[in-house]
Amino acid sequence: MGVSRAEITRLCRVIRDTMVVNDDYVEMERVLVIDLGSDTVIAALGADTSISRIDVAHSRFRTRDGLRVGTSLQSLLNRRGLSAGIGEATVQASVAAHCGLTLVLSGKGGGQQGDEFTRDQLAHWPRSIHVKRILVHGCRSGNAS
Repeated sequence: MGVSRAEITRLCRVIRDTMVVNDDYVEMERVLVIDLGSDTVIAALGADTSISRIDVAHSRFRTRDGLRVGTSLQSLLNRRGLSAGIGEATVQASVAAHCGLTLVLSGKGGGQQGDEFTRDQLAHWPRSIHVKRILVHGCRSGNAS
C-alpha cells in the first residue's frame, strides 16, 4: 500500500493500466494489472497515483492460515470475529484475525444494502457461498494479518 505507480512499474511487470468500474459500481477507478509470476493481481490507484488497494481474484494466493479465494462461507464460520455487510453491489465480509483484508462473497442469504450480519446470522446463509475476491487495503489499526 502506498507505493507509487512509478515505483511499482519499476519493481513489477505491469500488464495493463486502465480505468474500470470499482467493486461496488459507484465510480470509475484507475487500476494496474500486475504480473506476479505465478498469477496476476489488480492494484487500484488512489488520487495521488499510489496503490490504495490490491484485489486478489485467484486462489493461488493465500494467507498463512489458508484463507484464499474459494474459501467457503462454511469454513469462514469457524473463524473468530466473522461479520459481513451488504454494499451497493457486493457482500463484503471480514475476519478479526485478518486486519486489512475484505472478503467479497459470491452471494447473500437475504437482506439489502446497508444491512450488517454477525457470524450467527451468516450461519443460516446458503452453504454454496464462497469468497470470490479478496481486497487488500492495509491494516490501519497496527495489527498484521
